Amino acid sequence: MRLDKAVVIRQWPVGIPIAIFLALLVISLEAAGQWVTRPRRVVDCQYPTLARAAHLQGEVKLLVTVAADGTVTRVAKQSGSDVLAEPAIRAVSRWLYEGCATGKMCGAAVTFTFVLAGEPCSGNCPTEFRVDLPDRVLVRATPQRAIVD
Repeated sequence: MRLDKAVVIRQWPVGIPIAIFLALLVISLEAAGQWVTRPRRVVDCQYPTLARAAHLQGEVKLLVTVAADGTVTRVAKQSGSDVLAEPAIRAVSRWLYEGCATGKMCGAAVTFTFVLAGEPCSGNCPTEFRVDLPDRVLVRATPQRAIVD
């Protein structure tokens, strides 16, 4: 069964959360064999300062809609903290994927795992960004040292 994603998008009822829409789009893309799995260019992200200070860690699952030329047209958070999702969404929005086999829209799912490890640091703490292709990203940093007056 072939699915025309442009028709699906135009007919989607207004008011349905975008994450639900994209989850259904992902299912339909997988069923149609039009699922993009490999990014060609990856852009890193930094561990959010607020998340470091609050010792916030966790996974962020994103659903990505990709145009025929491989550019990202939409990113939606499927799960995870808003504070951690913000830099992940900004980064994935700048990724470039392999083009869709059919010349139409396709999609991908990406999971970012944010981990704090090591001794707390002050100031500009380094962030490690590691990609396990095609769909997993590790963002590791040291926790922010507490500010005491």
